[in-house]
Amino acid sequence: MTGDAAKALEAFQNTVREAALLASRGQLPADRLWSFHEARHQCLVLSKGDEQPRSNEMPEEAISTDAAEAYYKKLVEEASKADANNSLYGIEAVEDYNPGPDLHKIKAKLMAINSADDEANPPALHVMEPAIAKIPGARYVLIPQSEQTHGHYTHLRAAIWKPYLVEFLKTLPPMK
Repeated sequence: MTGDAAKALEAFQNTVREAALLASRGQLPADRLWSFHEARHQCLVLSKGDEQPRSNEMPEEAISTDAAEAYYKKLVEEASKADANNSLYGIEAVEDYNPGPDLHKIKAKLMAINSADDEANPPALHVMEPAIAKIPGARYVLIPQSEQTHGHYTHLRAAIWKPYLVEFLKTLPPMK
């Protein structure tokens, strides 16, 4: 696939539909990362690529079953206290969002960073490359999957992307 945002949206919507169907049946996925795995699967199906999903899960011996179960129960408990409308608002806010037509209007220096194991914004969709190409002087960094990356949550680990940011900041003109 070559940057087809419509297919990315379709993959997202398919994942949400599947989650809603499971929830309506009272079937909670046993895997706490199910939504990310399902989204990646949907992207690969829609892209009809030769890529196969890469596992970025922790080895079973790295965490005890009791600890994993306790963590999962904590997540479920926290989710039950949250207002589902907030999640629905967030989902609906991005369903028809398409920045594509206005990307060429961006004048600021821009750098976008993603990690190769991001299952929420999978690089396999090739959405970023054509988008970045529309922004004059923009740069796209794809951090290779490693023991340090953590899928979509790599953005929470500044030590991983900080070197790219430092180099980018050096290219900016001094502030007045």
